[in-house]
Amino acid sequence: MQVDADTSVVLNKTEVILGTGRTQLFFIVRAFFVLLGVDATVRVLLGSGGERAGILPLLAYLGLVFAAIAIDPSAQVDNKRRYLGKGALELLLLVLALVSAALMAARVRETAAFPPIFFAMLMAVMLGWACPRWRHGPALRALLFGGISLLMLLGGTAAVRNLAPGMAGALSHAGLTGACTAGDMGETAQHRAPIMIAVPFFGHVFLFTILAFSLDAGRLLLWPTAGVALCGVVISALALRQLRRSGGEDRAEVKGLMLFSFGWQLTALFGGLLLLSGLPLAHAAMASSSALSHFGMFAALQGGLFGAEAATLIAFVFAMPFLIHPFVFFMFGRGMQRGGEMPRLPAYLLALFGAAGVLVALFSRGVGGA
Repeated sequence: MQVDADTSVVLNKTEVILGTGRTQLFFIVRAFFVLLGVDATVRVLLGSGGERAGILPLLAYLGLVFAAIAIDPSAQVDNKRRYLGKGALELLLLVLALVSAALMAARVRETAAFPPIFFAMLMAVMLGWACPRWRHGPALRALLFGGISLLMLLGGTAAVRNLAPGMAGALSHAGLTGACTAGDMGETAQHRAPIMIAVPFFGHVFLFTILAFSLDAGRLLLWPTAGVALCGVVISALALRQLRRSGGEDRAEVKGLMLFSFGWQLTALFGGLLLLSGLPLAHAAMASSSALSHFGMFAALQGGLFGAEAATLIAFVFAMPFLIHPFVFFMFGRGMQRGGEMPRLPAYLLALFGAAGVLVALFSRGVGGA
């Protein structure tokens, strides 16, 4: 799939804070107001404000207004009226999607404990498929700011244009997604990332279905989990073969990455839950979400799907793997300096260290031991 370059906005990259350009700083500030305004608006519409219900309308108004007007005047926008209109439409769709997701979750709660994020993701995927050439307005640009060894060894590629969006999609990895969509991994990775992020969302159908019924059963359903993990291994193998045979051709690479994003998402998520099946389900979910920096499961945990204790602990547990992020982005940075090719030996060594750490964690006190 060939995606045309987005020339609707040219960022002002003048560095105002170490490593942060002027327009990127506006994105960060606007993201705060987008989240504040959307969250407050959703709570007002759902009547879930609690003790803060009295001030939520004011927060919603201020958040949405500043989210709409906090735009870098030095950025070159080809059509400001259309750009602002897109931002207003995006804010409206965000509110409608979150409200609808919450209502759907409440409707089916007696049947299965699906979290609102499950339905929100499905709607996001459908919108992405319906509008594949949508150029982001100011709201989504603000929110978007922010297995490698297998691809190298078996997929025969060390190109950042493949590794970055492929792993962002395969793990639903918040950090890599932000780096790709911000353009830090190059223009090709920037264009491919939204595709790779959207494809694995269909895996969330399996994830939240199995988790919902596991919660009802009080334990992880092992056979469905193992079956989905095995399917993921098969799809990943097909994807790696496709990448080996792509010969650098764009359409073939994108097809292989789409398969890998979906297959490795199933493998990593369900394989991880299977390895941790001896733990309480909430603890296994926290560990899997944090190990992958998986923002979908993080949102479900923080939203209370696994109880109040897990909702309180997940922010702390999720932060621990951030210690490895300097290595990740150093490797991608080296890859960009080397003409888009990541060095292979350090990647293999880091993968071996990671595998050793997983084995030590699993077997030092017994598989899934307390």
